[in-house]
Amino acid sequence: MKAKRWYFLCAFVFLTTTAFVAPWLLLSTPPRFTEQQCRELKDGMTEQEAIALLGCASGDYTAGKGVYVSLFGDYHVANLRELEAKSWADHHGAIVLYFDGEGKVTHKEYSPAVNPPPTVWGRIKSWFVLTNYR
Repeated sequence: MKAKRWYFLCAFVFLTTTAFVAPWLLLSTPPRFTEQQCRELKDGMTEQEAIALLGCASGDYTAGKGVYVSLFGDYHVANLRELEAKSWADHHGAIVLYFDGEGKVTHKEYSPAVNPPPTVWGRIKSWFVLTNYR
């Protein structure tokens, strides 16, 4: 009889833990567009080559909820008027490519998200930390 209770208790704990942890593991999304990908994009590439490298067409993959920090790099803002910008954005960051009149990349930048979604470990830690004392 004791063994039966022990197995029942173990099964209950396992199923309960799985029911609460599995959704967080399944719903966490890795970054779709990364700084590493931005480094792999080279000046002179076409938009089609960028799409092949990034895996999808330019667009906002945040449902309009992304906020990014963007600092203009080593090029003058006035020069951007002559260029066509295309961006790839997700909840972790955004890649912006600037194309010249011939459709070639002339500038690129990666902007991290201001408030990216928490990692799985961050979510688990938040369960146990009620306030953040400094």
